[in-house]
Amino acid sequence: MKKCISILLCLALCLSCAAALAETVTVEKTELKVNDSLTLRAVIPEGYEVVDLTDEDGIFYAFGSKDETKPILMLSLGVDDSWPVGTKLNTLSEEELKGIENSKFLDIDPDVQISYTETAYGTKLLVATDADKSAVVFYTLYEGYEIEFLLTMSNGTALSQEQIDASVKFLSDLDLVFTQK
Repeated sequence: MKKCISILLCLALCLSCAAALAETVTVEKTELKVNDSLTLRAVIPEGYEVVDLTDEDGIFYAFGSKDETKPILMLSLGVDDSWPVGTKLNTLSEEELKGIENSKFLDIDPDVQISYTETAYGTKLLVATDADKSAVVFYTLYEGYEIEFLLTMSNGTALSQEQIDASVKFLSDLDLVFTQK
């Protein structure tokens, strides 16, 4: 009986070590400078290149691919002084969420479908999908920044669930690194 238990424990230890080794794959993140106090670290999807579209009105990064069957990705950040520092989408009331839904999406296009999801780390995301499902905008608030991530097909075809899930993964892996002044 003791031999059997010893063998099972050794087998469990071997499987644990194999699983730990499999999970230690490191993924290199690209640093995207926002301003003197904020840098984004992002895992750029395979086959995409970063295009910096920053102007004085905001910070925009587009991720383009030469493969026209892949969606266009655009990340934008903007400081929103109307929310207290530390405000996150997760902490807003239903009334405040409805205000964002209306002012940012439904007033512009009443056919937009609004839903919510979360990143792998629990950050709440508002998801606005157009009627033909060829464009999806993910929206959140984080530490005084409004973050929007647009996923769209250049040819107007509908996005797949796999493409939408990959966008949530991209946002899950996105790090906002604040530097001390």
